[in-house]
Amino acid sequence: MNAPVARDSGASGSHRHGAPCRALCRLFHWVAQAGQPVVVRSTLDTAPSYESEHYDYRMLATEFPGKRMTPLHGIIVARDLAQFPDFVRHPGQEFVMVLSGRVRIHFETGDVIELGRQESAYFDSGVGHAYVSLGKADAQVMVVMSER
Repeated sequence: MNAPVARDSGASGSHRHGAPCRALCRLFHWVAQAGQPVVVRSTLDTAPSYESEHYDYRMLATEFPGKRMTPLHGIIVARDLAQFPDFVRHPGQEFVMVLSGRVRIHFETGDVIELGRQESAYFDSGVGHAYVSLGKADAQVMVVMSER
C-alpha cells in the first residue's frame, strides 16, 4: 500500500499558507513504497566521509532509498585554483550554501563568483568548477547535487 508523504488536502483556504502551500505540495509530491523509510536522519559525526587534497565531504542521508539528490557537508581545504589538475565535472545540477567562511567558485567558462556566509549559488555541474576557500580557516558549505 502506498502512503503519500506530502499531499494537497484540497481544503481551499483551510491551511494558513493557502494556495502557495498547495502548489508546493504538488511540486514535491512523492509516494513512499511500502516498507521504505519516509525520512532518514544524519549527523556529521557518523556520516561517511570522502577526503581529498581539495575538499573534505560528509555524505548525508545515504540510507534514503531512491535518492534524487546527494546532500553533502563540505569543508573547503583548497586555497588556490592552481591546486587543481582540472576542473570538477559531473552530470546534473549543484546547489551550494556557505555555512562559514568565504568561498570562490571558478568555472571553466572563466566565470568566477564569491560567496560569503549564508549566500548560495545554483549551477549546471556539467560545467567544470572548483571551490577554493578565501580565508585563513577552511570554509564550510552545504552542497546538494542532482543527477539531472
